[in-house]
Amino acid sequence: MLQNDFLAKTKGSNWYHMIVHCFLYCFPFYIFFGLDWRLLFIFITHIIIDTLKARYHKINYVEDQLIHYIVLLIYLVF
Repeated sequence: MLQNDFLAKTKGSNWYHMIVHCFLYCFPFYIFFGLDWRLLFIFITHIIIDTLKARYHKINYVEDQLIHYIVLLIYLVF
């Protein structure tokens, strides 16, 4: 929701855009839950998951979303 089309299209080929995308993804978590180790967990896993999908094409959209939801469940449990 916070990323534009340009960022969505270029995050797979530009590391800076990937990092910006991941920061934007984490921003609502920071606003609602504050700064703690779980935010770093969300950030790092998001970089890994999105890199596997956007840059290396190792996972598809469904796998990408499923893994993101699993990470969010882990975030909420801990």
